[in-house]
Amino acid sequence: MGVFAIFNKSKRAADRNIATEPEDIENIDRAVSELLVAPGNVPRAVSVDSAMGIATVWACIQLIGNSVGILPLHLYRRTDSGREKLKSHNALSLLSEPSDYWTRFELLQWLMTGALSYGNGYVRIHRDRDFTPVGLSYLKSTEVTPYLDSNTGHLHYRH
Repeated sequence: MGVFAIFNKSKRAADRNIATEPEDIENIDRAVSELLVAPGNVPRAVSVDSAMGIATVWACIQLIGNSVGILPLHLYRRTDSGREKLKSHNALSLLSEPSDYWTRFELLQWLMTGALSYGNGYVRIHRDRDFTPVGLSYLKSTEVTPYLDSNTGHLHYRH
């Protein structure tokens, strides 16, 4: 059976319920396996490093990261009638200029790269003596471990 033979049925897919036909599900599994694994080869485990070695994967992650990096950032406050866009707030200036080393574009780009590659992106909030946020810096996803405090039930992060 060829890879695309599962699509060559007399009835249109919209006219039948594919999910309830076990032979179609088996055929789809077999077709996907044929596409991903050449005959006689054993499938390889895919890691972030091996995936990033594929130009298409890298290009897609860069495209999404760049696209998110150029999006405007807005801050809203909840009100009784819904929400209100804030025009002035300390967080807006912090997000616009995260640090002396990171631009807003770079920070958002790297956050998206971490999220798409490892499932999450992390930022450290730098604070002054009064505990006021004064800067943001990107943290590598591989160097951050989320954990749940069993006493309080709060989520924390180790870096």
